[in-house]
Amino acid sequence: MSNPRVSVIALTRDRPKEFLSLLQALQQQRMRDFEVIIVGAEPDIRDHGATDEFIGRLTYVQCIEQNISKSRNIGISQARGEILVFIDDDAAPEPDWLTELIKPFDNSNVGAVGGFVRGRNGVDFQWRGALIDLYGDHASLTLNDMKDAQFNDPKGELFLSTVGVNSAFRNIALKEIGGFDEQFHYFLDESDVCLRLVKAGWGTAIAPFAEVHHAYAESSERAANRAPRDLFQIATSRVYYSLTHGNPDWVETKIERFEQEQTGRLKKFVQLGRLSRRQAVWIEERMVQGLEEGRKRFVEGPKRGDLFSRPRSPRPKRFIDYKLARRPRAALVATTANRRKIYTLAERLARSGCETTIMDFEISAKRLRVSFATGFWRHVGGILGRERMGARPHVPRRCVRVKKELERVAARRDFDVILRPKASKYRIGDLTETPIQPVMTGYVAEPLRPGAAAQIVTLLKNLGVSP
Repeated sequence: MSNPRVSVIALTRDRPKEFLSLLQALQQQRMRDFEVIIVGAEPDIRDHGATDEFIGRLTYVQCIEQNISKSRNIGISQARGEILVFIDDDAAPEPDWLTELIKPFDNSNVGAVGGFVRGRNGVDFQWRGALIDLYGDHASLTLNDMKDAQFNDPKGELFLSTVGVNSAFRNIALKEIGGFDEQFHYFLDESDVCLRLVKAGWGTAIAPFAEVHHAYAESSERAANRAPRDLFQIATSRVYYSLTHGNPDWVETKIERFEQEQTGRLKKFVQLGRLSRRQAVWIEERMVQGLEEGRKRFVEGPKRGDLFSRPRSPRPKRFIDYKLARRPRAALVATTANRRKIYTLAERLARSGCETTIMDFEISAKRLRVSFATGFWRHVGGILGRERMGARPHVPRRCVRVKKELERVAARRDFDVILRPKASKYRIGDLTETPIQPVMTGYVAEPLRPGAAAQIVTLLKNLGVSP
């Protein structure tokens, strides 16, 4: 499927800071030709935090009801793309995300694709695909599982499932099955779609190099510390999903097991001090109410969205309007003396269209955190800090720690140039470096591609910070 039209659909509610970061990250996608559709609760997209640079470059539609499936169906009704991509408002995709996510659609039988998701620290994986059964239980996915066609067997017991923050669907396949079932207000909505697609003859695939960073921001369902706030919708969706797809002889046993698991989970959060006993009791009562609501929705039956008759909004301008064939890709190395200058320069480079990453390591044992904000990527931690639990500590030298992190993300970010301290211990390659004084005393631009240093110097001159 060469050069398919792509529509990115994002839902947003009460997260203006995170939403703006999402728009900035989408603006840096290496795929240029795609539209962006936002479905939000407020009358105007400015109420969600969108700035003037994005107004007129995306389609905005309102959905007041707090129902993920309904919001997604509204987004589908506005989409013109052959491939429909979904992402959350508290997520930031890597620059090559869309390019990688659509690759499995070259197989004409694939109706759904899911990518990998990195968690709150931006290093550990939160999601690497999953197998789901007919009752909503998930199991981890292995590399061998990804290659196994049996999980696209309509008569199977386990199926590949995507996750809403990083998923894509073939437009005609989604419309063939009626879109998302609006009885799923929250949770298991995309798993239900994947299962119905398989039963309709479509396959699901995983795109492991299509990565999204998920901040996991707080919501009405969960607190910032990941403790549950309300299990009503989760319980409702779990019961509805089980009754819709499961074997009637096993459904009640599975529902009872789910209830026991959630009760045990609440007790652990109380023990950890993340919930009070009173909060846990209230949440458990809401869960019981949700179990009954799930039975009620099953009796009512599926609710399909209005995917065709809703009038479309006028086609906006191109979301990405960047003239160069290839954006410059720069990594900046922060030191204690130049940290503020480096961050200011990073913001200016990002606003000019440069894919920008900061490597900022202090003298401490803080663990590595990777995040995207104000238009650029930040890799922040201590020179002794570990990437993940169980990893060996690093050599206590900033230059070694910087090189290690650049090496870890080199394939993904594909840097053209490194703006780094002049000292030879920071040297990465063999190409001739260029001083960038007076922009940064003691710093050089080291090219990783021939001509990249000259390009970044020209860019700095255009920004009015000529070396």
